[in-house]
Amino acid sequence: MQGLARGLKIRLLTLIAVALLVVAGLLWWLQSNSAKSPRAHPVDGSAPNSSDKGALRLGFGQGLMLAEQEAAEGCIPAPLFAEDVGDSTASKALAARVVAANEQLQAALLQSAGARQQALGLMLQSTGVMSTQHRDDYAALDALARLAAASSDPVVYAMALRSCSRAWAGPREGGCSEISERGWAQIDPGNAVPWLDLAGEASERDDAAAEAEALHQAASALHVDSDTDSLLAVAQPAMPPGLTPLEQYYVNVRLIGFQAALPLSYYRAVRDCSSAGGDGDGNAESWSDCSAVAQLMVASGRNLLDFSFGLQLGEKLGWPAQRVADLRRERSALMMVELGRPRDLSVPLSCHDAIREMERVRRWSATGELSALRMELRTSGLSVEELATQYEQWEASASSKVRAAAQQATQ
Repeated sequence: MQGLARGLKIRLLTLIAVALLVVAGLLWWLQSNSAKSPRAHPVDGSAPNSSDKGALRLGFGQGLMLAEQEAAEGCIPAPLFAEDVGDSTASKALAARVVAANEQLQAALLQSAGARQQALGLMLQSTGVMSTQHRDDYAALDALARLAAASSDPVVYAMALRSCSRAWAGPREGGCSEISERGWAQIDPGNAVPWLDLAGEASERDDAAAEAEALHQAASALHVDSDTDSLLAVAQPAMPPGLTPLEQYYVNVRLIGFQAALPLSYYRAVRDCSSAGGDGDGNAESWSDCSAVAQLMVASGRNLLDFSFGLQLGEKLGWPAQRVADLRRERSALMMVELGRPRDLSVPLSCHDAIREMERVRRWSATGELSALRMELRTSGLSVEELATQYEQWEASASSKVRAAAQQATQ
């Protein structure tokens, strides 16, 4: 399963890249010297790189006039602007604003009339992610589970299941005992993920018949959706008014980090399925179901992680070499589209760059990352081969720089 692990690693690195850029922005906040980001062709045809404005860094501008312009446009909260932008009190003030914005969002979610917004508020409250108070975590979890038990919304149900799974390693208690993966499958029978969850559960208790039945249902599904990849989209209607773009950016990054930390539910079933290609027992039905699941993940997955798992599973099942090679090239091309533009990661994003990239991430959350990236690929004016080659060159360069930095750090 090394291939699956690599696919998971690639996806997780991509998800946390924005969060890492936030850290980079804060580290560079106190540095008054600036450097221009290299110009590059934007794959998605969005606004030009704001290096034209002096490579304004995240929360920090090159020179007094440019910083004033950023403040006027909402990237830097105007009250934070000072002639001495190197003053550490500026970053502390921004941190305090971000904490307040997170608290405002959680309160707005909990008070919302929408079930999904309420569920997200309870989900965040139950883990203490958006609050420094850490109060009533299990009361919130219980309320979330009971909300899901009374709901027919698969997104609400999935949010509750993920939260309960994090809280209870063994038998679930309270409201969590009222919901289950089978209940999720009954609400959303055309979704492969709850059936794969059930297959994984059956495998853990060595129930081969139940595992085969759940896997067959997954193979007959219409789509693959963990239903927790859309948290950014769920949060947007409750976003507190009056937040600057920079404050919204930090709030959204925290949501991305929370979403990335959610457990991957279908891994066990896919891992077991990968042995169907080489078990030699002549189980053609098992191979057929596993291959159908792999094809569904490649064609109708919601995100690049689904695509990567489907690709690696198909390779394990013995898909034709050319088909596997073509899918690998498509994945590399999609990864290049996701990056948005070849760039030097040692140079922090400008404030406007960061806001633009967050807009793309929000769009992916609303429509599905994989379908959105495929649309951007089709409209990029570049071929799969060209983009795949760009990505492989970028990946090699980035890896080389990381190794060089690591070696320098140890000297």
